[in-house]
Amino acid sequence: ESCAALERTIPDIPALPKNIMGTGVPAFDLPDPFRSDPLPGYGLMAAGGRLDRASDLASEAIEAAIRLSEVEGAILRLSTRIASVRRRTNALESILIPQLEGVIVYISDYLEEMEREDLFRRKRAKGREEAEA
Repeated sequence: ESCAALERTIPDIPALPKNIMGTGVPAFDLPDPFRSDPLPGYGLMAAGGRLDRASDLASEAIEAAIRLSEVEGAILRLSTRIASVRRRTNALESILIPQLEGVIVYISDYLEEMEREDLFRRKRAKGREEAEA
């Protein structure tokens, strides 16, 4: 009972800024060793090896949970970013690119018409010069 009532403190775990392809993801700097106090915190005579093993496993579980939260946070933020990029890509492919292609066709048709008109004017001017001569 005295071992179960013992409160263990978890050290402060600083969050570090980390970027993956321009997206901020959470990262945690776990202290090494994770426990600040190497002593178990309970009387060595009061507990056997099983309590030591359980305490070690609990520390490992806490470390694994912290690493898991780091990975889950990164996956969540990256998936949100990917969805945003996918929406932008779809907007470009379905709206902006077709509009720009239409503008390109309009400009090329206009330039071709201007070229034909210029050719017609030159032929007419040449015909007038030959008629006057």
